[in-house]
Amino acid sequence: MARRPRILVIGAGIIGTSIAWRLASRGASVTVIEAGQPGAGTTDTSLAWVNASSKLDSSREYFDLAVRATAEHHTLADALGETRYFFPSGHIEISRESGEADRLRSKVARLQKSGYCAQLIGVRDIRRLEPGIRLPATVVAASYPDEGWVDGPAMARGLLERARGSGAKVLSHTTATHVALRDDVVTGAHVAPGKLVGADTVVIATGRWTQDFLARLRVDVPLTDVAGKDSQAVGVLVSVLPRGGAPRTVVHSPKVNWAPRASGRAVLASAGADRAIARDRSPEVLGTIAGALLKRAADLSARFAEARIERTHIGLRALPMDRRPVCGWINSIDGLYVVVTHSGITLAPLLSRLVAEEILDGVEARLLRPFRPSRFDSAATS
Repeated sequence: MARRPRILVIGAGIIGTSIAWRLASRGASVTVIEAGQPGAGTTDTSLAWVNASSKLDSSREYFDLAVRATAEHHTLADALGETRYFFPSGHIEISRESGEADRLRSKVARLQKSGYCAQLIGVRDIRRLEPGIRLPATVVAASYPDEGWVDGPAMARGLLERARGSGAKVLSHTTATHVALRDDVVTGAHVAPGKLVGADTVVIATGRWTQDFLARLRVDVPLTDVAGKDSQAVGVLVSVLPRGGAPRTVVHSPKVNWAPRASGRAVLASAGADRAIARDRSPEVLGTIAGALLKRAADLSARFAEARIERTHIGLRALPMDRRPVCGWINSIDGLYVVVTHSGITLAPLLSRLVAEEILDGVEARLLRPFRPSRFDSAATS
């Protein structure tokens, strides 16, 4: 009998745990190494919105990938049965200014032309989908019924347990210090001086730490710097407990965005809040931003009228420099595969299936061709 392929997955966020589950369920010998608690990193500081509508103005390849990934969430939810991590609540996008309304009308028309489920709706429909919302009758809004949100940490932990059930080993609170090589061929990873976890393939799924980890191997996968005052890799998320219960849908509006949570809570965010916290991450500014977001949410929906702020945290995103996913083999090192992307919540179920096929079947996934890490090779050389 042929020996099962030994695969080491470094990182147990939503990407790493999804890949580990796919690989283990297909019979690979999988070990997962996580420096902290599974699902407790960037996966836990995300709005966790599943969508393709926000990728319309990205490249056609990225938009198509997100469309397929959104559909994959529905497929995975059906396969998992009663265990629910994905909640297809739908998504409402609201515009108020006339210029923004025109942009939204154009966006919906383009999405419909591409076959994506999108429609313009009026205030009556908004209130039906999201009771308690307060808007003037002149508002223009769009509904994306196939979109929704994910309980990211629960999904990461749940898929990791399923991987365990298929024989995977999990090393939590264990730091992989570096990948072990022999003649530029992967032999595993060191987790402590003198301690090697052997593997034929190593998958790097370390999120925003990917660039630093790969730099030790003289491999460059450039990510947006989280330290810059204009960094788009920095975000703020405010968890609140609405008196009237969590909202039903994901909502994006000019001043505040929100997503429900299974606990009855909701999380608030906005692009403006992200820019402000990138410039100044002091506790005072963080508190001011949280209060402003809650006030805007209360102005928009009666659900938030007497809500209580429970937690405010800064999220540091894994955002490749060109804003596109990175997924594929490192050409200079045999057996080393890397996956790092923004929108990991949306992409994880699809990417994990395609990655498992590439690793175990030796086939190239056509959808992943535009996103190979080799696109950075020339920059690294120069």
